[in-house]
Amino acid sequence: MTRYLARLNDHFRTAAGQAKSVTVGQETDASKVSHEARQWHTNVLWIAMRIFFLESFVRNIMFQMLRNSGYYLVFVPVLFLAVLAGLNITLVELTGFDAGARLADLGIIFVLLFISMLIIYGGFLRRSMMSIDEINQDEWIGFDSLLLENVLGEIVGKYAEDVGYWKNRMGRG
Repeated sequence: MTRYLARLNDHFRTAAGQAKSVTVGQETDASKVSHEARQWHTNVLWIAMRIFFLESFVRNIMFQMLRNSGYYLVFVPVLFLAVLAGLNITLVELTGFDAGARLADLGIIFVLLFISMLIIYGGFLRRSMMSIDEINQDEWIGFDSLLLENVLGEIVGKYAEDVGYWKNRMGRG
């Protein structure tokens, strides 16, 4: 994902450069220059919006994964204990076998096994979340790094400079 956003950032920089250089070429037809300028301006905006959408989408998924994993970390052990208690009640009523008493007989061994299960569970959950660590790298090139308002300001400023240059050159300034 970070590489894809980096490539989009490269395309954004290229489109911004092309938008600034529209007036530099040999084209003398104002309508063609205007059409090309509008086209590059649209490219700059669409690439920026694509980066914004992708970044928002991925960050939303990351948020949901982190939130849900927190729930799993709490609710799976609680559900395990609830099922264990339900089975014990059923066994006591049907057969007279009290699993709770047998677990109490195990004492510290059950507690250690339960803690071991939680540690193993946490390890599996942590490994499943490694993709978020990969996405949260410092090299993430997102929408905020585009500085879209500055780039569009430079493009418009470049066009205004060129208009001023040609007005002065033609003696209308």
